[in-house]
Amino acid sequence: TKSKIRGQKGFTPLAKRYLVASCKRLQSLYGKGALAFHTATLPSDDLQIKKKALEKSRDLLKYFRKLLSNLLSSRGLDKDRIVIVLELQKRGAIHLHSVFQFGQHEWDNTLSYHDLDKVWQQACCAILPELQSADFSFSCRTERVRKCVGRYLAKYLSKSDKIPESWKLSASVTWYSVGTCLKREFQEACWSRNLELDDSPDFEALASALISSGLAFSLTIFSVPGFGARCLYGYLPDRLAS
Repeated sequence: TKSKIRGQKGFTPLAKRYLVASCKRLQSLYGKGALAFHTATLPSDDLQIKKKALEKSRDLLKYFRKLLSNLLSSRGLDKDRIVIVLELQKRGAIHLHSVFQFGQHEWDNTLSYHDLDKVWQQACCAILPELQSADFSFSCRTERVRKCVGRYLAKYLSKSDKIPESWKLSASVTWYSVGTCLKREFQEACWSRNLELDDSPDFEALASALISSGLAFSLTIFSVPGFGARCLYGYLPDRLAS
């Protein structure tokens, strides 16, 4: 049987909360001044190339994160705590927004913008050979985080559009990539706090409310140290993507 094409409707509400929480974790570790918000634009308006980029989004995000991780490691920065989000704008432009450690201390420029530009170009040309002759001169922008990075990312998550039905993709779309260390910390924090709860809430009523709202797939109540306020929803990692 033909496998289901996933990701056509964009981010699920649960995925958005997970990504924002991961960014808040980064900010709690390094401070907003030591983080970068990097935006990379696919340098093509060709519809076929954009469709192929979405169909190969899993490979593109994975390889871009690998190259970025290698660059961060070579500068003595955190190579694993990286958050990458794909944005499809209403006009059809494709952006990748990434949050990662930019310097050893706040306002310290350990990385160069040129190196980040090269990483994006290398990833694009490896996954999409059609872009080898494209102009990458103005495809990247790197900003220092000056406000809450979670809220900053949330703005782009809300702007990202679903896949137009007329595009008729032949493969699932991967909308984000998060470093394994962040994933593990999130899960461990949830589990450790879950063990410490003493209250006995009305699980049946809570489960009904949360699942009907689309916020939960499990029936766990927990708070997450370092990730912000108390969370009242559970999650299963393999159900985060739509």
